[in-house]
Amino acid sequence: MRLIKRAVRPFFLALVALVNVVERAFASSRHAYKILLIPGFERLRWGIGAWRAWANFYHAYRRVPAYRDYIDRLGGKPEIMLDHVTKPDLSSIPEMDKESYVKKYPQEERLLDGKLPSMGVMVDESSGSSGMPTSWVRGKTERMITKQMMQMTFLRITGGDETLFILNAFALGAWATGMNVAISLTDTTILKSTGPNLDKIVNTINEFGPRFRYVVMGYPPFLKTLVDDPRLDWSKYTIDAAFGGEGVSESLRGYLLKKFRRVIGSYGASDLEVNLALESELTINLRRELFGDRAAAQGHPPDGIRRHADDLSVQSAGLLPGGERHGRVGGNHFSALQHLAQDPL
Repeated sequence: MRLIKRAVRPFFLALVALVNVVERAFASSRHAYKILLIPGFERLRWGIGAWRAWANFYHAYRRVPAYRDYIDRLGGKPEIMLDHVTKPDLSSIPEMDKESYVKKYPQEERLLDGKLPSMGVMVDESSGSSGMPTSWVRGKTERMITKQMMQMTFLRITGGDETLFILNAFALGAWATGMNVAISLTDTTILKSTGPNLDKIVNTINEFGPRFRYVVMGYPPFLKTLVDDPRLDWSKYTIDAAFGGEGVSESLRGYLLKKFRRVIGSYGASDLEVNLALESELTINLRRELFGDRAAAQGHPPDGIRRHADDLSVQSAGLLPGGERHGRVGGNHFSALQHLAQDPL
């Protein structure tokens, strides 16, 4: 591997900056953004993502006080090499987690220039499963890109032929998912944020009637509770389910499909972003194949599954493009910036 010399670093940083400008221009429209996701260029997008992660490392070191101190305490900026396909090898960048970084440094020191902007900022909160909820600061550009990505991926799984009525059953308040769904999808659908409230969902569907295609978005246990509710005549309605917050077993998906027409999951994390990855028909069918095939589940997939392995990595990764993060370079590893910085596949 070859060292990325300091003399050529400004050139590569300028190229990454140009890519960011182009992407932000396309991100202003979910229809225009599709151009960046044309099939067949996945390898190029992964390469661009690696370079954007590399640039984000230097950007964070220069402008985020906490991160600069964190890296300096671990010996200073590492030498970053090129791998054999002319992408930066990010393995030399120190890993980070909540204990070593997020909990150690005050919130503002983890922001760009050590300051919390006075406007254009949204603060989400994690669930607190690790002991205490953590606040995550989102900037205006990040919110815009997340909104466009959510609208685009939602359109991809639902199509545009019917009038959609979303029932947002995610918990509302400071938690990331419920509020982001409401903010992102109101422009392109009919949306009612009920929270995880059975009465409100059943009453809303009965009130507005069968002329809409409903999509109930919520946590898997709540969706099961809705399926078990006897007050809804499912035969009159077309209702899909979109779940998040946790995964589902295929047995649970099968149970939900007794009433829902489709059951599709969106995956993310409050310390990274919502809607990082989206299930596709391919990934769902693959899981079902593995669930029913003991040999495949033990690491010996049949030929049909092996042939689609590369497609799986493409179809299942709806990764968030880079954007304004106010220096929030967290997640479980700083190496996760490679994923945060690249186009969704």
